[in-house]
Formats: sequence, C-alpha cells, structure tokens
Amino acid sequence: MKTVQKTFRNIHGKELRVEVNNFSEATVSIAVTNVESFRERKRLLMITFCTGGVYLALVLADRVVGSVFGHIFMLLLTVVPVYLELGVVESETVTFVKHFGLHKITEYSRKRVENRLIPTHSIHDIIINEVIQRQRVIFMLRILLQPETTVNERLLSIFEKTQPNLQCLEFIYKLLHRRWDKS
Repeated sequence: MKTVQKTFRNIHGKELRVEVNNFSEATVSIAVTNVESFRERKRLLMITFCTGGVYLALVLADRVVGSVFGHIFMLLLTVVPVYLELGVVESETVTFVKHFGLHKITEYSRKRVENRLIPTHSIHDIIINEVIQRQRVIFMLRILLQPETTVNERLLSIFEKTQPNLQCLEFIYKLLHRRWDKS
C-alpha cells in the first residue's frame, strides 16, 4: 500500500489535508480532511457559551424585555450555534474500486457520517465543473451518472462540503481518472 499526503487550501483559504492510499492497481482511497474543523467547532461553541451567559445574566437580573419573546429570542441565539456546529465537516473520503464502484463518505462533527455508493456501471464520466455560487466562480468535482440509472440526479458532487480549490481538484481528478480509464 502506497500512501501520499499533500496539503492544499479550500476556496475559503482554510487548510485541507489530502491523503491518498493506493491499495492496489484497482483500488484508490482519497481522503480530504478539514484541518481547521476543530477551530471552527470551538468558535461556534464559544459563541453558544457567550450568548448563553448573556441570557443567564439577563434572566438573573430580570431584564429580559417582553419576557416570552425575550426568552424565545435568547434561546434561539443560544441554540443556533450548536446547530451550526453539527454541520462542521471533519472529512470527506472517496474510495474507487475498479469494476465495483465509488464509495463516498462524509464525516461531520460529533462523528455523524453520510455514506453513498455508486456502482461502476452507473458512472458515465468524472468531470471538473465550473459553478457560479454567491457571485463567484468555483470549481467542483462531479460524477456524471448514466441517464437510465437515475431519474432526478445526473450530477453527483464529490468533495462538495470541504470545497477544495482548483489545484487540489485537478490532483484528485487525475488520480480518479487514471483508475477510471483502466476500468
């Protein structure tokens, strides 16, 4: 097994670690890890504790204006950062096995995991796609699926949550396409 590690940035300038495991000629696993996820989670939890502290101080001082609406508003301000913290992506992993398929894993904070398996016969091609998002052009690695295999979905984004920059996507694209061409 051959392992390669490289460091890249995502489209927001945050550091990403890309780890490539070549298990055999037929199998490759590519993991993109958000190095700064701990810092993001810590920041959101600090916001939660600060707003919770302000809420507690206002309740103890009996200063919450419009008591029911004040409580609802402050509780909402306390709960929203916790909800956002649950959406912080730790890593995204793609494993391609020749003649079997592509397995996509997204791991969030608190160890919540999303899995998706795409059989090889469902994959038409692997592409880098330009997307306009929030008035800027970003690049995404996408899998073009066969038209007869899916009804609603023709494009499947991989590494959508970590959002690597173009240089990183080209590196991953070459690795996946090399395996894809051989299958």
